[in-house]
Amino acid sequence: MTAHPLGGVRVEVCLGTTQTLVEITGRIDAHTVAEIREALHEAVDHGAGAVVVCITHAEIGDSVGLGVLVGAHARARRAGRSLVISGMSSRTDRLLRVSRLNRVLLGRLPEPTSGVAPLTA
Repeated sequence: MTAHPLGGVRVEVCLGTTQTLVEITGRIDAHTVAEIREALHEAVDHGAGAVVVCITHAEIGDSVGLGVLVGAHARARRAGRSLVISGMSSRTDRLLRVSRLNRVLLGRLPEPTSGVAPLTA
């Protein structure tokens, strides 16, 4: 796990074998996006599986904050991975619905795949 303590925001990245968890605490806005972007890039570039961004204890403060999540989603797609936002407040949920970004950022986690064929009777 890598922690990125910042001025007013904290970002923790946990690189797992089946998914990568990024937990953001604090306000995501123009003042904090550079460091948040760095942590999200680390998660996409060095993690495995889906990137789950938990914002239970965070709030998107402005369009720049929203943009960093959209940019990380695009980077994940280019890397053949998915990025999913979880644990958002009702305010953030409304923001994503109004902007129609809920269709992109609130996707479902991909089903785990296995190299083993299922057993049949």
